[in-house]
Amino acid sequence: MCISKYLCQKLLTQSRITSKGTVLYLNRSFKKYSKFITGDIMAAKKFIGCLLLAICVQAILAADYDYSTSSGKGPNRWAQLFPNYCNGTKQTPVNIEVSKAQYANLGSLTMTGYETKADVDIKNNGHTFAVTVKPDTFSIKDGGLEGTYKLHSFHLHWGSDASKGSEHTVDDKMYPAELHLVHYNSKYANLSASLAHADGLAVLGIFFEVGDENAALQSFLKYTVNVTNRDSEIKGVSQTQTLKGLLPSNTDHFYRYSGGLTTPTCNEVVTWTVFNKTATMSKAQLDLLRNLQETNTTKLVDNYRPVEPLNGRIIQTTYKADSSTTAKPTGSGPNHLANHLAIIMALMAVTFKIVL
Repeated sequence: MCISKYLCQKLLTQSRITSKGTVLYLNRSFKKYSKFITGDIMAAKKFIGCLLLAICVQAILAADYDYSTSSGKGPNRWAQLFPNYCNGTKQTPVNIEVSKAQYANLGSLTMTGYETKADVDIKNNGHTFAVTVKPDTFSIKDGGLEGTYKLHSFHLHWGSDASKGSEHTVDDKMYPAELHLVHYNSKYANLSASLAHADGLAVLGIFFEVGDENAALQSFLKYTVNVTNRDSEIKGVSQTQTLKGLLPSNTDHFYRYSGGLTTPTCNEVVTWTVFNKTATMSKAQLDLLRNLQETNTTKLVDNYRPVEPLNGRIIQTTYKADSSTTAKPTGSGPNHLANHLAIIMALMAVTFKIVL
């Protein structure tokens, strides 16, 4: 085994835990192996390359964040902690102003596999309740998407009470929870490779309101008791419900815009599809999520990023508001007053038996 390869393996396997620990280890490594590279320019270059690679790997592994406003690692600090991505101009989530959304005939989404059942892995990663699906089982295409996107996983965002929880908002309204189904472009090898491309990901967003229990969601949430603690997981869970049950009743009506991941490193590589129609979940199901632990002493709640500015981006909508869906004004205009006068006159005619 060549010394440079040996060094790289040592550095990449042992440089972990903390940034400070990484620096100390690299310093010791340089002193220990410097005799092998002294006077050998090629070996020195390879060693330096290993140092840089190890530092990059460490930065990824050590990168941590939370949703607190006071920890120094919350959303209000992400732009500084992850400036290469979270400080961009196409960040997510956003507030969807319905009146400003532009109509586009994007057609219907084609969803493959969503009516089948497959084994999944379930994990509490300290940031969310995440479900990873079996590779090459589910996919989406059409609906304005260029190409086919394979489902990698899905996760939820929720609030400590029903007044908040969703990441996207609609006319400044928040929902108790939001589900994200993360798909990656099939022309790339995997999710990680997709993160380097502007067309890398397509994410479906579903708002949840408090209502009837969601049977499909319950087939996953019943395992929250098995992953209460951070980084706990269970693998190969057989499902009794299909993913179709997670979707709203109408998947033809949605909003579309270009954005990024809502968590660090916030890569701006996502084509977002946010459904107009909501789904329901019960309060008991929300409570299952609220009982998850972020740390040993902290509940995992309010795991949403506040909305980011659109910065000139256009949000498209696949449906046109009409008289049956548009809220009617309740002001005191002419028609409003005329209606009231007609009612008053009718009452007078009945009461006094006046023939009008």
